[in-house]
Amino acid sequence: GKSSIIRHLKALDSRFLYVTPLTTRELRKGEQDKIHATREEIQELEKAGKLLTVNEIYGIQYATPSYLIDDAFEKGLFPVLDWPIQKLEVMEKNYGSRLYKVYVQPDDTEELGRRLARDERDADGKRYLAGVQELNALESGAFDGLFDLKITNQKDHDKEVAQCIYDSFILSLGS
Repeated sequence: GKSSIIRHLKALDSRFLYVTPLTTRELRKGEQDKIHATREEIQELEKAGKLLTVNEIYGIQYATPSYLIDDAFEKGLFPVLDWPIQKLEVMEKNYGSRLYKVYVQPDDTEELGRRLARDERDADGKRYLAGVQELNALESGAFDGLFDLKITNQKDHDKEVAQCIYDSFILSLGS
């Protein structure tokens, strides 16, 4: 879902630039939206001040290169990230009003389960449970006011969702 939406955004406007995260897990066959790095490489980049944050999820490290975001803004591009809601304050602290925050949710928890089961990335069910908890928190209002746009990605509607995000974002630039 999210990777497809990002691909469609990039196709709509070449100014959208996906900020590729680093990860310590081995890349899946054909995966191109992450860069494999060792824990040592991530640690070196972190010490050099080149990372915005390092997250550890399910024993896997994910790191966001701040220099890619900074470079995109300097070139007048629109950096796009697939960012955990739990770390949103880090992004806001560093980029504040330059952000346009979108929350993309699945149709329902059953669809979330189907998407996670497709490529066996949730063999133990932990990602599903965390996703359900996040969606319940979203529904209860825990994240109200955090996003510029909240949108549901219905099955096989990635292109339409990308268009809605694009339209909303471009409109926000005029204000």
